[in-house]
Amino acid sequence: MDIIYTIPEDKLAPYLSEDEDTGGKAGWLSMDELNSLAEPTTVKRAELKSHSGCNKDVCIDVVGKSTHVDSWSTSAFGNVGCLYAWFYTDGKIYKRSKHICPEHAGPGVYYSLGLANKSFSDGTKLCNKWFDTVGTPPKPTGKRLPGNPCAEIIKK
Repeated sequence: MDIIYTIPEDKLAPYLSEDEDTGGKAGWLSMDELNSLAEPTTVKRAELKSHSGCNKDVCIDVVGKSTHVDSWSTSAFGNVGCLYAWFYTDGKIYKRSKHICPEHAGPGVYYSLGLANKSFSDGTKLCNKWFDTVGTPPKPTGKRLPGNPCAEIIKK
């Protein structure tokens, strides 16, 4: 068993706002806000039915069974101004969150929660990035957080 620090969604939700682009919630919290919400949780590895992980400053969390995804969320550590969370399937843009802008100076975490209830083909690669864009079609600006975590859908 491992002890990890989690923030229960019911405690996190009041800090986030509805995101019509993804159907979930999105926002940014300062480190002080996060530390006040975190709770230690005991996790038995055998109970996990998901993939979560981080690559550099960006994290992915996919929960589901076989090819069905119950939820797909992402977070990113930092504060570089307003950013979008980008959701990719097999290297192609699947969804983009609303524009998420920190309300305070200093470190914090960007969140985009709740892409949910979708089945994907066996072998589909789900990935996340966080960066800002300008124009139509959108072109990346220099504002971004490093990292591109992925999860692969495996039929069981």
